[in-house]
Amino acid sequence: MPNGDRPWWAKVEGNPSRVGDPEGHGLCPVEELRSRLAPVLELVTSEYVTPDCAPNDMRVKRLDVARDFGGVRDVPALLVGLARVHRPWSRKNNLYNDGTRHGAQTLMVGSGAGIVRLYDKHAETCGVVGEGVLRWETEARGGWLGQYGSIERFGDINSETVDTLAINRWEWSSMGTEVSTRNEVVARVAASGLSTATQRAFLGWMWQTSCGFDATLSDTTAAKYRRLARTLGITLGPEALDGAVVGRLDWEEGTVMLRAA
Repeated sequence: MPNGDRPWWAKVEGNPSRVGDPEGHGLCPVEELRSRLAPVLELVTSEYVTPDCAPNDMRVKRLDVARDFGGVRDVPALLVGLARVHRPWSRKNNLYNDGTRHGAQTLMVGSGAGIVRLYDKHAETCGVVGEGVLRWETEARGGWLGQYGSIERFGDINSETVDTLAINRWEWSSMGTEVSTRNEVVARVAASGLSTATQRAFLGWMWQTSCGFDATLSDTTAAKYRRLARTLGITLGPEALDGAVVGRLDWEEGTVMLRAA
């Protein structure tokens, strides 16, 4: 169809993890990205378009990076707890059952520049992946790619730049925050060195916000308490959280680390 004075454009979406493994559920190592995409690129450029630049000079508009975590005993409790964490500049903070992932419970945070998801991989694969596995993934677009990964062109993608992007977005997303019982939160705050009055006010704020109430605080005080929660690395778990177990996702180990309450 005529396109007026505008140039023709099109896009091809694909998942390199499924190239050569269409029924699988694993992830594509960064080192294999080029070999996985080579047949796709060859098909597109031979049948549909003639590129005017080399593959390494092609602009990267979106890059998805993921990591799996196993050993989660209570997926809903962990996701509910993490949904309560404040993320700077995050316009989205949604906890929902994703219909595109077979109803897998999913926590999504981010903005137009990119989003981070944490979801139940066991539910998403209809039980093919074992219970207690969560997948963390960042869907990074132009702003995030350049600012946090120094990635603009396909040739910029390597293990170092992808690791830099992933770790930055992991830390920003605060998905490694410890989801704690109330007793543990009180103990951690008591050991923080804060004054008694500040401890009481901070704990009151945590309780109120965890119950969905909007605490009446100045912007300065609210920002102070959010920073304190991030510094302590804790968030309140739901009421039904097993009092004997507290968990946080560990990036290096790829599992949940448990704390005896």
